[in-house]
Amino acid sequence: MTTTAAGPLEKDEPRVLGPYRLLGRLGRGGMGTVYLGAEPDGRRVAVKVVNRDLAGEPAFLERFRREVTAARRVHRFCTAPVLDAELDQDPPYIVTEYIDGPSLEKAVAERGALPGSDLEGLAVGVATALAAIHGAGIVHRDLKPANVLLSATGPRVIDFGIARALDAPDGPTRTGQFVGTPSYIAPEVLRGEPVEQASDVFAWGCVVAYAGTGRPPFHGKTVAETFHRIGHEDPDLAGLDPRLREIVTAALSKDPAARPTARQVLTRLVGQEQADPERAAETISMSWQGPDPIPEPEPAPEPVQQVEVPQPRPVPEPAPVPEPEPDGEQIVTVDLPFPDAWRGPRRWFTLLRGLLVIPHLVVMLTMYALLVIVMVLSWLVIPFTGRYPRPLYGLVVGCQRWSNRVVAYAFGLTGEKLPPFRTLPRDRRTP
Repeated sequence: MTTTAAGPLEKDEPRVLGPYRLLGRLGRGGMGTVYLGAEPDGRRVAVKVVNRDLAGEPAFLERFRREVTAARRVHRFCTAPVLDAELDQDPPYIVTEYIDGPSLEKAVAERGALPGSDLEGLAVGVATALAAIHGAGIVHRDLKPANVLLSATGPRVIDFGIARALDAPDGPTRTGQFVGTPSYIAPEVLRGEPVEQASDVFAWGCVVAYAGTGRPPFHGKTVAETFHRIGHEDPDLAGLDPRLREIVTAALSKDPAARPTARQVLTRLVGQEQADPERAAETISMSWQGPDPIPEPEPAPEPVQQVEVPQPRPVPEPAPVPEPEPDGEQIVTVDLPFPDAWRGPRRWFTLLRGLLVIPHLVVMLTMYALLVIVMVLSWLVIPFTGRYPRPLYGLVVGCQRWSNRVVAYAFGLTGEKLPPFRTLPRDRRTP
């Protein structure tokens, strides 16, 4: 059963089981569903609920009860110990310690192979967990990267012993079927032999090789190819730390009898004849650094709301300020009323009199033209006669007098009359 970040609960999923509040779903497996729960005091736990189809089989429940009872005897060295179990409830469930951290499978998939110090800590931690599990007389049966969690204090092995209830002869599996992950199944299991503690050691070698290289040592493109490599080919350990290659090669032996036990693996890793799992677990917790935390995916950016920016109101142009008036004389245009002479019935009479100026001007211009001609002729005649020609002189004087009277009458002059030209002497001889 794998664990991931807790997801939301669906409508048909329980919210409370016994004294535990369910906060979210961590994952699903072949046996059931695992939830993130909380005890009454707030401590977080993992609650594993058995599927309803399996919960209805009495034989399964009996085997499962035996495995849970045995799992409770496992020391907590590098494991997630069983805290509680209610197998007579509907649905039945077990409660284990909640391990906060990514699985080895997720860490390698997202960050690549573990560096040297963390790889050694992982190898020692998983070997310590197997030594504790085997010491309680249990076989894990499904050790794989997804069942190894990388906590802040070191690697933790989960789901130990649970697979046996599913893999019993009278269980839901049949001939040719088994519970496990293809890349981590021991060759003897593929040959139909029973799963033993040596099979867990083989899986340990595959897990360490995966953590150190980023790939399973017998991985093939298909399940059949993977099984063939497990049964007949040497493991692919290229890139694995040389300090671990020898012990991993021994754990991946085709012959289960040639493999070291979990305690022997731990002894060879820590360099002591009789390695103590408790002391090894304490050493790991003090020196374990673990992989860098996997960053949470960045949330999608919120849609940017287009806010209409109010346009500034047009500022009215200021009223023109009149320039100060200069001192001194000014030119001002003023509409003046017509004089009294231009008002009333007399207005038309006065206008008619003014019109007489037009023909007068025409006549006057004509007379002046004749006067010029007369003067020219007079200056031509005087040298021969000794005087002005009388007819021409009288004509000029008469025209001048008539012109003066017409102009005076047109402009309404009632005062002094325009004087006529002086009368020239009637007889004037040149000296």
